[in-house]
Amino acid sequence: MMSPFTDRIAELCDAAVTAMSPVSGGDFATAFCVDLDDGRRVFAKTHTNPPPGFFSTEAAGLAWLSEVGALPVASVVAVVDDAPACLILDWIELGGQRSEAGEEAFGRGLAALHRSGSLRFGREDGRTTGSQALPNGPCDSWEEFYRERRLLPLAKIASQRRSLSTPAIERLIRVADRLSDFGAADEPAARLHGDLWAGNRVVDVNGESWLIDPAAHGGHREFDLAMMRLFGGFGEPCFQAYDEVYPLAHGWERRVHLHQLAPLVVHAIKFGGGYVGAVDSALDGLSSRAELSTRSTYDFVMEGLEATGIELRPAAPHDADLIWRTLCLASDWASDDTPSHPGDVPDAYFADWGKPDDIGVLAFLGIEFAGGAYLRRVGPADGTYGYFEPDFRELTIGVEHIHRGSGIGRLILEVLKAKAMEEGVAGISLSVETGNTVARALYTSARFAVDQTRETDVLMVWRNPVLGFG
Repeated sequence: MMSPFTDRIAELCDAAVTAMSPVSGGDFATAFCVDLDDGRRVFAKTHTNPPPGFFSTEAAGLAWLSEVGALPVASVVAVVDDAPACLILDWIELGGQRSEAGEEAFGRGLAALHRSGSLRFGREDGRTTGSQALPNGPCDSWEEFYRERRLLPLAKIASQRRSLSTPAIERLIRVADRLSDFGAADEPAARLHGDLWAGNRVVDVNGESWLIDPAAHGGHREFDLAMMRLFGGFGEPCFQAYDEVYPLAHGWERRVHLHQLAPLVVHAIKFGGGYVGAVDSALDGLSSRAELSTRSTYDFVMEGLEATGIELRPAAPHDADLIWRTLCLASDWASDDTPSHPGDVPDAYFADWGKPDDIGVLAFLGIEFAGGAYLRRVGPADGTYGYFEPDFRELTIGVEHIHRGSGIGRLILEVLKAKAMEEGVAGISLSVETGNTVARALYTSARFAVDQTRETDVLMVWRNPVLGFG
């Protein structure tokens, strides 16, 4: 078990490591549940080559959020940026369910956190945050911060990487130049989590919500709330309780698109596909009075797909032939010639398609089938390769060879995850063969974690963040 990383954990915790198992740690770091010989259990994450100050920036953000006492925040045990870099946190025992009372408590706590304020917009230490290393130099106004530290840097990155069309980038710049037109520009700097999607609010066994993995900075309080609405996973009682404690300024509904714009551009840069159209949809929303403030990521991506020519639809019971085709594509990932039969696979992958628990998504370009994915409830006796737990569904995903690398697989996967969250599925599991590095990278970036490493494959799992599994 001993390695430079475990040695570092033992040194920082002043206790020997007795057990260590991989857990989900986001789409960047590698994370572990670590047991120590003094009886403690901690969460530790590391990276072989993180950006300078990466983990200490996160630690500082957690400390800044926790000093108010408004909400439970993951507690830092130790942090070091020198190799092997790591961040060690107190373990949070997850597994509780969201409840109306819990949502209300979280809404009130978030309002208190925001109201506690920040000296300025941005960060006093000026450190960058997020996958695009966006600047956080302190600013005196929200307009300056959102224009100079978010929208314009993102427009530049999108232009350099050709992630957005020239007209979309021009529209983005025009929005950045007229932020005062949207109202509430004089809001004081709020203390923000900065990346408040459902996976960064976890629920412990007692039903209490905790904040993890922040991109903390001083900003407009509507930004956190817009992020929560964009990616779903927060109940309406949460928003109602927030507004009772700290009412939002007039016209907040019209500004939801504005605050969602930055995270959508980040996703368009990282993932492309339907997120490109989603940016256009958000920009359209800013130029009209039609308010769609409660739309989810699923809604945005589905609308954005229209611009790409990709059509997604649910798989119905009569689509058994396309489900079969998907299974064939999934089973022969290494070849350019897809067989007409998936080989020696258990019947549980296909038999009686259209059961009540089956969830599937099919992708088309025009009338041409481009790929598909589906989830099935299987049991340990079924002999499938990716079984994990009774409440999880096993994933099968396949894309036609000519369309691989186009982003269709990621889009299907994200839509299927959204459906799983909506239907209360505990999580998704699958087997990935050892040599399929492209697929493994895709699932890792989609927040799947390796649960088991076996002789010829790995078992990867995604836990539904809406249910508090993190």
